[in-house]
Amino acid sequence: MSGQVETLSCINPATIEQFDEVPITSESQIFAARREMGAAAHIWAAKPIKERVRILRQLQEVIIDSVDEISEL
Repeated sequence: MSGQVETLSCINPATIEQFDEVPITSESQIFAARREMGAAAHIWAAKPIKERVRILRQLQEVIIDSVDEISEL
């Protein structure tokens, strides 16, 4: 099964209909993501608070500007 991605079906319990599939993440992928998040957390923590506030406000603007598109997902 090389190259194939295992997926998990998302089922609506009210209708028993499948509405999506999501990839199943391997244990090694989870550990790699955790290492990356740990490194990113150290970088984030090293930033001055004013810079973190500025970045979060930019993110807030992007989310607000994209709310209609996000809500359609």
